[in-house]
Amino acid sequence: MHELLEFVLQNSVMMIWFVPCLQIMVKILSKICREKYRYYMCLLPIMGFLLPIRYKVVLPVLITAESGQMPIHSYQTVLNESVAEKGLFAIWLSGLLLFLMLSMVWHIRSMRMIGRWKREFSRSEVVERFENLKKEYGITKQIQFKLCSCIHTPMTVYLLHPAILLPSEAYSEEELDMIISHELMHIKRKDIVYRILQLLFLAVYWFHPFAYWLVLEIQNLCETSCDEAVLKDADTGTRTRYIEMLLQMAEGHIPDTRSTLSMEFASKGKRLKRRIWSVRHETRGSWYGMVMVLFAGVIIGIGLTVRVECKAYIDEAGGSESGSIEQEHRDIGSTENERKEDAEKTADPETENAPGEQETNRKTDLVFVCMGNDNTVTEIYDLSSFRNMQFAVNSPAFALAVENEQEK
Repeated sequence: MHELLEFVLQNSVMMIWFVPCLQIMVKILSKICREKYRYYMCLLPIMGFLLPIRYKVVLPVLITAESGQMPIHSYQTVLNESVAEKGLFAIWLSGLLLFLMLSMVWHIRSMRMIGRWKREFSRSEVVERFENLKKEYGITKQIQFKLCSCIHTPMTVYLLHPAILLPSEAYSEEELDMIISHELMHIKRKDIVYRILQLLFLAVYWFHPFAYWLVLEIQNLCETSCDEAVLKDADTGTRTRYIEMLLQMAEGHIPDTRSTLSMEFASKGKRLKRRIWSVRHETRGSWYGMVMVLFAGVIIGIGLTVRVECKAYIDEAGGSESGSIEQEHRDIGSTENERKEDAEKTADPETENAPGEQETNRKTDLVFVCMGNDNTVTEIYDLSSFRNMQFAVNSPAFALAVENEQEK
């Protein structure tokens, strides 16, 4: 739980500066790079923010330790952090589940309505043109091609068994070719799979406004890149008719059948303006544009997967005193352990007392012994009574320490 929440929060902080920089990079590459490559370049961060793949790089940092300073750990502080962490995790998880639940309810509701209204085309030539275009794009997968009167715009739905839906049959042959080619391009590039990744990304970072900004940019590039593929090497007249078709579809109201996991042909607002600008200004890719996209992709990959950590170490000058203190504490501890071991080994089995305890039961007398010429003891003096006194001895003498046993 702690690691997952930390992963999300770290990426959230990174997103604050990363998304604006990516937007600036996309704008710079708009005139020298095709829409398709910019689309994949913006998809790369989505996978980086979702997959917890991180490579650790440890950098040593030199610090100077001051003597007498010890870290203070507060149990109450740790307890408060744990409670706050559990609260944040509960809020984040609740938002994630609620976002996924609402998205799935919306999607299921739309798909049920489409399932009730879709039917076969009455004109066989429409189906024939679809099959011909499908062969031209090299798609061998079975794709449903249906008429659905409850939708306002052509769209592609379903993941495992994709289907292309048209709101009506009242299209010219040229318009029909453009619409079908656009939707077949979505299926060929598996854009619905990328749309699912975007949905998961928004579910994880539902609280972050920059996440919605990034997903909106990806969806815009998805549509403009499909337009670019359909109108490749097209003349000015064809591009003008394509723009007119986009404007006609934008005049109507898109109903609630629109799903979070569908690819719609029509656009409105700023997205429509951007598509019109992209259709009118065909971008010719250049080799240095490709190099810049590749370089940007490498930088994005490294920035999202490499995590730099700093490891502090103490220098010799600043840490010598603290090191000696630590060594002294270790020596004292080892000495105390040795004393305890010796006491256990030499303990008296009868009294079960340690040597230190036995010494307290003895009285030690220090005496001064004087020897005569025949090596006999002539005098015995207690040195405690002769302390700080001077006296002469004419015969050999020596001092003895006599221990007298005393009972407890």
